[in-house]
Amino acid sequence: LLSARRSPSRAGLAAYVRALRQEIALVAPAVRDLEVSTVHVGGGTPTLLTPEELDAVLGDVLSMFRRAPGFQIGVEAHPGTSSRARMDALARHGVDRVSLGVETFTPAVLQHVNRADQSPEDVRSAVAHARAAGIGAVNLDLLAGLPGETVESFSASVRAALDLAPDAMSVNRYLAEQSPLAAFGYAPSAADNALADAMLLAADAIIHDERPPARPTRRLDAPAYGAQYVWDATGRARAYFQQDMIGPASVLALGHGGMGHVHGGAFTTAAGRPADYVAALDAGALPDVLAWSPPPRFEPAFYVMDRACRGALSARDFARVFRAPMERVFGEELAFLAARGLLTRAGDRWEKPAARGFHALHLLAFLLGDAPARGALPDAAHVGDAAALTVTGAPDDAQRLLDLAAAKPRAVRLTVAHDTDAAHARDLLRAASSKRVPVELVPRDDAGQYADIAAELPPSLVWCRLAMRAVESARRLAGGATDRV
Repeated sequence: LLSARRSPSRAGLAAYVRALRQEIALVAPAVRDLEVSTVHVGGGTPTLLTPEELDAVLGDVLSMFRRAPGFQIGVEAHPGTSSRARMDALARHGVDRVSLGVETFTPAVLQHVNRADQSPEDVRSAVAHARAAGIGAVNLDLLAGLPGETVESFSASVRAALDLAPDAMSVNRYLAEQSPLAAFGYAPSAADNALADAMLLAADAIIHDERPPARPTRRLDAPAYGAQYVWDATGRARAYFQQDMIGPASVLALGHGGMGHVHGGAFTTAAGRPADYVAALDAGALPDVLAWSPPPRFEPAFYVMDRACRGALSARDFARVFRAPMERVFGEELAFLAARGLLTRAGDRWEKPAARGFHALHLLAFLLGDAPARGALPDAAHVGDAAALTVTGAPDDAQRLLDLAAAKPRAVRLTVAHDTDAAHARDLLRAASSKRVPVELVPRDDAGQYADIAAELPPSLVWCRLAMRAVESARRLAGGATDRV
């Protein structure tokens, strides 16, 4: 149930809940025999619903399918709407985890991001209500780099969160893309990103010094996109739920605005506006859905990239998931990367060392093989899409990227941001020309916020960005090459 929109009136919200329950009733027969491992309710604020509405929706959802071993259900919540009655409703349906979107404890920053009505007391009460209701794990979400935040104020927020002894805590970088603030023209500068870097490093040091988590045990040695800290006091706290929704898994999206995924098939999203969604279901029909299908190599390529970045790539597991030996599908690519030190192997395990010069997107682009560069993934020219090897600044190992691009000339091209050091860019262009590598110059603004961050883009964020781009492409191409179902 992943959707986020400005909250409608109470009557509008009731109409939406009615439509959602009708969608669940229509879809339920098709999934009755499936085993489901995770239910995630959120994006937006599910706790805007009344306790009675939460009871009804969760009851409907959980009656749709069989539960796999280890099944868990998590719900996102706003501190200001997490009343005891709502937490009791969640607990009645076996909710294992509540993630409270705290973001920050700094009043001035809360005002900047339209959360002036949230107070530290709201957060403390929400945590207390969740625990009193018997919910097994409470997660607090903080965002580094919100407008107006300083290293000192964010450090104070981290300590305030730790004082509440959460079972898990996410400390992530604020990314403006697709955010409400972006709609008002806010885009972090390089200085803003550097400030967020400092906040993330300070937060990590505070957490490891003052309340060391069960994982990750290793401290950040460079700024990242964020981290999920887990304390196993309850035995039920677990890593971030997003990991359940990427890679070799299918996601059924219920409600308007969610992004569904059929493993080996397509990404899907609702075709029209929320009003169209409600109208279709009020008429007893499922709403139109747009579907975009990636190239056949995408799923196994993403699987290899994701697992290699986590040091968990196993040829045995790959064969079990895709029913084909990994060496048959990617043997040439793996040998090429291993010979250059870009992948390492120990027994059945492969790992990609963390490196901004050769990061997850470069690996994914390389593995996509003979898929044509334009059209292999939506908006392939931009940083963050896997069909381009992107160089910004002057990475020491740009030559290795050229070698990779030359090895797969039909699969990838080199993208150089306009403000790359002029002499370095000239050398890259000359070398690319000699290797017959397609090169595209893009404005720095097109490279986006992600290019200004020194950390490697994590696979979960890669997946989310690709899914968003797929959805955008599906909307643009509706009525054309995109399937409308």
